[in-house]
Amino acid sequence: MELEHNSSRSFTPSDVASTSDFADLATVNVEQLAEILQEQSYDSIVLDCRPPGAVPTIHGAQPIFLPTVLLRRLNNGTISPSSISPMLVTTNRRVVIVPDSMQPNSLATRVFNTLVRREYSVAFLNQDVKELANLNPELCTDNLPVNVMKGLNLNILTALNKKSNKNSNVVMDFETVPDENRHRRPNALFPVQILSYLFLGNDETAKNKDTLKRYNIRYVINVTKNLSNYFKDDPEFHYLRIGVDDTGSHNLIEHFPTAIQFIERAKEDNSAVLVHCMAGISRSVTICLAYLMQHTHSTLEQSFDFLLKQNGAIAPNFHFMGQLIDFERSLFDTTGSSSSTSSSLPPSSSTSATSAEMSV
Repeated sequence: MELEHNSSRSFTPSDVASTSDFADLATVNVEQLAEILQEQSYDSIVLDCRPPGAVPTIHGAQPIFLPTVLLRRLNNGTISPSSISPMLVTTNRRVVIVPDSMQPNSLATRVFNTLVRREYSVAFLNQDVKELANLNPELCTDNLPVNVMKGLNLNILTALNKKSNKNSNVVMDFETVPDENRHRRPNALFPVQILSYLFLGNDETAKNKDTLKRYNIRYVINVTKNLSNYFKDDPEFHYLRIGVDDTGSHNLIEHFPTAIQFIERAKEDNSAVLVHCMAGISRSVTICLAYLMQHTHSTLEQSFDFLLKQNGAIAPNFHFMGQLIDFERSLFDTTGSSSSTSSSLPPSSSTSATSAEMSV
């Protein structure tokens, strides 16, 4: 089906005044939204920007709740669409936004502007979700736990919807898109040198022995369940596997201490360490951020900024971002501002190891 499209421009403060002001925007009604949800197409994505716990919930819609560290980047236009949703790795998506409001500073407005700037096809739902529930009750759920979004467990709504509707034929599962299809990045840009002894990479990096030797990488953290530890039979190499998928159902925070200890072991052994997953975008980035936070006494925002300058394609999923925020709380008194936190992060250098020499 085609979305009704009247305009693809961005908002200015004078453009939007109320929830009824859809005149110049691309919109869909509840009948069109129901058709999109029932299609269960990989080419479509519904972003629910309503406040956490809003009811009725929409089966197949992805709740959007961004922590402060990502909201600032959304406001500045520096956030990648895949940080909003992993399904937004390509512009070949029909995006429907279920708005919280149409005010200029609303989450829906800011998400809309970000996606329009990146040339996505975006439309708003122009009716109340309750009308969708009345028309197609099988697409909605009215009852949610009161504490469904307590704290910053950022993917809990998606997880609850998947669990409670796993047998439904209308659930669009956004979290099972293969990792290699979700994030693509030229292999030539890997490995990314973060610190003199810490590198970020992907599967191609991990299987290239010449690259590993070039940068004195003898320790490897494999943050996947299924990728091989390619040189495990070579006594020169040491491996740590953290067997998790890039979904909201896995807990990475429990592996942070072991991963940090492994990186320190490599450093003490005058070796470099590679942290990799399939694409080098989410799981491996989460481990590197946790290490930076603890090792350099930096906040999540400071570490995120630093790593973003080294590698502009980082996009930990929301669940992992929530775990990093929890980890930050365990390290710091987060009641203070990040600017008042002393950080020992080094100055940003080159964006990839291909243009930076390894210090040994």
